[in-house]
Amino acid sequence: MNSNQNINSKWLFKASFIALIATSFAFVTRFAVLADWGRQFNLSSTQMGEIGGAGVWPFAISIILFSLVIDRIGYGTAMVFAFVCHMTYGLMAVFWAPNANPEQAYAILFWASVIWL
Repeated sequence: MNSNQNINSKWLFKASFIALIATSFAFVTRFAVLADWGRQFNLSSTQMGEIGGAGVWPFAISIILFSLVIDRIGYGTAMVFAFVCHMTYGLMAVFWAPNANPEQAYAILFWASVIWL
């Protein structure tokens, strides 16, 4: 590995830790808006819990799976995958769910949370 690749690898490794910190803030933010979503989309407590939980178990599974293949696929690929998932979640939660009926909004928010990782 030449010095340029070594610098790039170190930068990606540090960026992945920063991304984990950003993800933790996103978890807190999502749980903070669950009550607002409940009022806006007429969600039951069970539905709000399901939406909240839908973002936790895929995150745990992705951490385990990516730890097994991260050295083969590279940190850059993992970061691009995470970015695409985060953007998809944002588009679904911010633009698609508010324009849907309450039943559809629940499904959109649930699956957006699963995609979000």
